[in-house]
Amino acid sequence: MGQQPNELTPDAGPWHRWGYELRQFREARLLSQQALARRALIDRSHLGRFERAERPVPKHAAITLDDILDAAGALIRGWDSAEREAPQDCSVPVSRAGTETHGASTRGHGASAPETLAMNTVVRAGSLGD
Repeated sequence: MGQQPNELTPDAGPWHRWGYELRQFREARLLSQQALARRALIDRSHLGRFERAERPVPKHAAITLDDILDAAGALIRGWDSAEREAPQDCSVPVSRAGTETHGASTRGHGASAPETLAMNTVVRAGSLGD
């Protein structure tokens, strides 16, 4: 038996609404996250994070999922709408509970800038001799 799904809160924001719609289409087609992930060539954990609005959704993924789920463009239109409605300053996204920071943003992938990584390496290397 599969894992109990997390409750979604579509009213928490545009990406939460998009994730809710994704899950509705997936469940209506009687597909597990694993089965959909295999068909879409997307990691299952990413798919779960898309549904929970915890990971940015690349537009190509929205197009692929819309096609596989036979959503007639609904997921693509929802993606376009979420992209327009999402706050422009995504530096402090708000969670479903409104207390933690996380959330999806298509503005970036969340990786650290090369300068930040280089600086962290220098700081760590310097601390080894301390």
